[in-house]
Amino acid sequence: MQFISVSNAFYGISNDKKISKFDTLSSDLHDGKIYNDTKFNLNTYDGDVSEETGLYLICDGGFCQWRTMITGVKFVSSLHEAEWTVQLESTRKDVERSFGILKGRFRCLKLPAVGWI
Repeated sequence: MQFISVSNAFYGISNDKKISKFDTLSSDLHDGKIYNDTKFNLNTYDGDVSEETGLYLICDGGFCQWRTMITGVKFVSSLHEAEWTVQLESTRKDVERSFGILKGRFRCLKLPAVGWI
């Protein structure tokens, strides 16, 4: 549970695609400006291991369809896609847990902004 980036505030009318285009981390990852030489191993469907470079963000389906934005499969057509989606959703739960811990520690994140005009 380590945060590597915090973006600027976006108003409630902004959708996920707009936020991802104007967020510094997601746009810099997409453009290859940061973390483009970071290496990781990727397990393939046939059991091999492939070395890849660059980082990615785990998102839901509302974000841009960029290579750096990883989402689950909405309509699965194979066992591999179903397993992938379950594993990805499990990982997203860890992210939600991190936000829950922040809300528990910092009361201002849990309560609405009362009195702000």
